[in-house]
Amino acid sequence: MRLYFESATLNIPLWKCVSNTCLEILEILESDIETADLLKLSKSTPNYGLMNCLESLLELCSECPEESKKVLLNKFFQVCSIASEFAAPVVNASSPEGFLPDPENEILIKNMNLDGRKANSDTDAAQLLLVMCWRMTKSVSMLMGSISSVLKADIQTYKH
Repeated sequence: MRLYFESATLNIPLWKCVSNTCLEILEILESDIETADLLKLSKSTPNYGLMNCLESLLELCSECPEESKKVLLNKFFQVCSIASEFAAPVVNASSPEGFLPDPENEILIKNMNLDGRKANSDTDAAQLLLVMCWRMTKSVSMLMGSISSVLKADIQTYKH
């Protein structure tokens, strides 16, 4: 709603407001993922919600000019790749429900807050981590599907 208001009030094309918002969210995601470890991110800012927001915004990007679409696509693919790699150690583990990346994180695990209660074991932290990584992977998958249908992108469009 805010995007429509800004677009109408400031006489900025809606596609430009939407693409700028998407790029800002992508920058936040990239920064969060690159600077955090799995446990810290699962505790503080599980970013799958932002990825779901991007999927919703994508529908409004269909009006973007081709040059803007290319910029968006490259950034989307870059962040989706980083997010997939980030979640891969948990999602690809043979026993993801018990995965903890580093035993030295015992202090962090004890300080984790789960729905208003303290994490009382490695199991709680592992479950929180698993949920975050699975949701992140699901969000990447949904986002990639939306990118290919809304922006008519294919693998040849992406330039690393």
